[in-house]
Amino acid sequence: MKRETRELLPSYVKKIGWGVVALMLLLFVLHSLEVESFNFMTTYSAIFECITLVALFLIAFSKDKDEDERTMVLRGKAYTTSFLIGIGYFIAMKILYFLNSNSLQDTSIFEFMLMLFFWYFATFWILKHTN
Repeated sequence: MKRETRELLPSYVKKIGWGVVALMLLLFVLHSLEVESFNFMTTYSAIFECITLVALFLIAFSKDKDEDERTMVLRGKAYTTSFLIGIGYFIAMKILYFLNSNSLQDTSIFEFMLMLFFWYFATFWILKHTN
């Protein structure tokens, strides 16, 4: 029985993704420091959020330089773990928001997706370095 393989992006796409994330982080820092020429970010914040999420997607779904079956298994475990943590977080935040809606803000989709990518990258890194 032939095992089904997942198609991933080439490994050089990961470098492009990290470059875009670094650029978006630099723009965010410059905007936070209230540099006058970077005030356009408030107007186009949704575009910057989408670009950041696409860059993180490119990083998550691109091959490692030494991609093998072990890496694919670890990648699957990391996807599963981040999904379960994300669902648990989402349910817990909705319950807390329902119980005390005066003091909590509802989590934005961008924040939720950032958290999912964070857990995926952290879990994948830990699995790769402990096994």
